[in-house]
Amino acid sequence: MRYKFYFLIFLLLGAFCLSAHAQISLEDKVRAMPDDSAKVNYLHRLVDSLRERSSRQALFFAIEGKGIADRIGYKQGSLYMLESISWMHYRNNDLLNALQAGQAALKIAYELGEQPAVAKCLIGIAAIYFEEKKYEKAIEHFKEAGRIGKEVGNTATYGRAMNNIGFSFIHLKKSVSTALRPLKK
Repeated sequence: MRYKFYFLIFLLLGAFCLSAHAQISLEDKVRAMPDDSAKVNYLHRLVDSLRERSSRQALFFAIEGKGIADRIGYKQGSLYMLESISWMHYRNNDLLNALQAGQAALKIAYELGEQPAVAKCLIGIAAIYFEEKKYEKAIEHFKEAGRIGKEVGNTATYGRAMNNIGFSFIHLKKSVSTALRPLKK
């Protein structure tokens, strides 16, 4: 029994060391890369992998990626990073900064003609308005995101928007069927 305990401790210690080494390796890899679109894309993947478990670290890398994207004129990269920055601020309940980053991302998405990104930004902004209890504004943004999702055939975006419209109308204590009427055309 005693050996099993020591073996378990040894395994856990080894796993912890490997995890720490992997994280250091990722950061070292990022630092060694030249400031180009590949680095921004790599940072975007890194941010996506970190954002649910370590939002502060993910925010740090997203801000770094945004700076690089802006410096090299990589608008798509700026869009990715602003979406992530907005989400992390939202998760940290910093709604003002979340809204500012979300609106900046939306502007770039419109400029690039990226309809799926426009819908994603609209949903993020609507979620912020929902948290601020500005349900009418949230509904406007959710409806537009739903319209775009339906238009481009993105059922996940469409469904997410419809679900959130329903929740918004419940908070307004209005009929959900009236919320969906404009989208059923």
